[in-house]
Amino acid sequence: MTDNASLHYPATRLDGTVDDYHGERIADPYRWLEEIRSAETEAWVAAQNSLTDAYLAGIPERSAILERLMRLATGGQRGLPREAGGLYFRMLNDGSHDQDQLFVSQGLDGEPRLLLDPNALSDNGSISLAMWAPSPDGSLLLYGTSASGSDWTEWRVRDVATGSDLPDIIRWGKYANAAWEAGGQSVIYKRYPEPQPGREHMDSSHGSSIHRHRLGTEQSADALLFSLPERPDEGIFFSLNAARDLLVVYNSRRGMPGNRIILLDLQGGAEPEVLVDDYAISLQFLGNDGAQLWFRTDNEAPNHRIVAIERGRADQADWRELVPQRSEALRMAALYGGRFVCQYLEHAASRIHVFAVDGTELGRLQLPGNGNVELMQGSEHSAEFFLGYTDAITPDSCLRVEISDLPSGPASLSAIDPLPDNGWDPALYETSTVFYASADGTRVPLHLAHRKGLRPGANPPTILYGYGGFNIAQIPKFTPARAAWIEMGGLFAIAGIRGGSEYGRAWHHAAIKQNRQRAYEDFIAAAEYLLSEGWTTRAQLAIQGRSNGGLLVGAVMCQRPDLFAVALPQVGVMDMLRFNQFTAGPFWESDYGSPQNEAEYRAIRAYSPLHNLREGSCYPATLVTTGDTDDRVVPSHSYKFAARLQAVQACDRPALIRVDTRAGHGQGKPIAQEMREFADMYAFALHNMGVTASP
Repeated sequence: MTDNASLHYPATRLDGTVDDYHGERIADPYRWLEEIRSAETEAWVAAQNSLTDAYLAGIPERSAILERLMRLATGGQRGLPREAGGLYFRMLNDGSHDQDQLFVSQGLDGEPRLLLDPNALSDNGSISLAMWAPSPDGSLLLYGTSASGSDWTEWRVRDVATGSDLPDIIRWGKYANAAWEAGGQSVIYKRYPEPQPGREHMDSSHGSSIHRHRLGTEQSADALLFSLPERPDEGIFFSLNAARDLLVVYNSRRGMPGNRIILLDLQGGAEPEVLVDDYAISLQFLGNDGAQLWFRTDNEAPNHRIVAIERGRADQADWRELVPQRSEALRMAALYGGRFVCQYLEHAASRIHVFAVDGTELGRLQLPGNGNVELMQGSEHSAEFFLGYTDAITPDSCLRVEISDLPSGPASLSAIDPLPDNGWDPALYETSTVFYASADGTRVPLHLAHRKGLRPGANPPTILYGYGGFNIAQIPKFTPARAAWIEMGGLFAIAGIRGGSEYGRAWHHAAIKQNRQRAYEDFIAAAEYLLSEGWTTRAQLAIQGRSNGGLLVGAVMCQRPDLFAVALPQVGVMDMLRFNQFTAGPFWESDYGSPQNEAEYRAIRAYSPLHNLREGSCYPATLVTTGDTDDRVVPSHSYKFAARLQAVQACDRPALIRVDTRAGHGQGKPIAQEMREFADMYAFALHNMGVTASP
């Protein structure tokens, strides 16, 4: 049995680094841990992992929890089909592989043929598919791979008929932004300058550019299509229209919430055209009819609307509203079969309405339940499209949708897969959404999932999960890890706190920059609600969050250490005074503000987890998790936070860090590796709650 009182943390050297922020001198004694490839840092990581492994090995239930997780995770995975040239491409996994495999079939009901197996790309499953796209006629496959969970993407092209790769290799991409040009003989892609050796996972993402690669040529010959050399710290991303002859560039600026729109005609020699020159509003390109372009936007519509903008008449006074904003937030919109398919959120449940391109509403899709649509996949030219439906207790299901009968009759929806055969029975569980008041009286949703019949007073072990940032809604969805927790008798709660997009732009902007504290107050209020309503006790309450959610966990455990038994911050942004010095960090200033701005610095300093751990405090039992090749939230955030927590912890509750090797921010992680992480977190949480996992 693991003994918390007998833990002896590895020694962590202190150096004399001090920074000056607007006249305030801030010590950073763990700055050396930012050199993640140094021998000293690697030795520190090895010593920390050795301690954590020994601790977790002493928890008897750990292996049984892992078995339960693996059973739920290996019941089979089925991605959404994508059609090209009469062929259907689809990611599938029968449960026996760490990475999903890509199959192709002639017709939707045709026999699937294995086209690409990521499991064969490395000896340990560390290489994953970051993106893939068939050429317009389906004869070729563009695919990007990621090594060890990195954001760096390397693209190749595969012949679909033979399964062999062409000689083409495109390097130094990030965030999987690439697409086929018309004709299928060239690829448009975004890349970054080649980094200095050894700095691939640390340096900021500056100086991106968009290029054209013609098949059969060397990357060095690729044509530069677009860049902003005079503004290298601004972000660019792109999409193509359905005809693949128009490049739509999204240009973002540090600290600003929106994006400019710049157009480039790919078939001619015209200069780029700035269509919308406003960094304060967001636009998402949906499609076009000649010079008329359609966008989803928050311009004059906090809940978003759809507008038409005509080239040559781009003044906002000339924009035509097609689909007005509603009381529900427009989370997602796409152009399928010449119609706008719009997904709205009603208290984090999906409602899908279909509109003609002139804005006439044609009907609403009847989803299987009060759940959520995570993904949609289709094309502008086909009335057939696919969506992935889920809720907290229902495994993902793929639905085929046919909307050609609208508005004369209902759209056709049909499930194309059986539920996975993993022993999970949704009928044994239930979900609900309740509302609680935050510190300022704001009404916030809280989604609960648990065994059927569980009511307040039973005091189950509880995980409270949150995110609260970057306009990302936290909607209830099925995951093997969450299913395992409630199968063991636990309660899983998701707080829809401010900073996300649950209720549109106003909900997001309510918790950005100097108002970030509102997200933390919302999360603390969710915990207080669970306790006051008798759902659980402080001794059986854990908090969990990833990335920005890891920051959330770090911030609230510093502010209210008395409220939680366990804290599980995953790949968190913990050093808020240094976040914008690495990789994608500069672009997070739109939510966090900048430490270099004095007013924003004061707000950031007040909640930065690393800088608010206090001597003499008793913090929750904490298991920090990260990956040593995470180049989105660099692992030094977690290293420094764990080192400081170990130094100040004033009671015998453990303060441990678990570092996955050859693992990044989480994307592309092999199933077994991912489930081992959850098994360790759950075993740690239950052990420190004094709970034995039920069968």
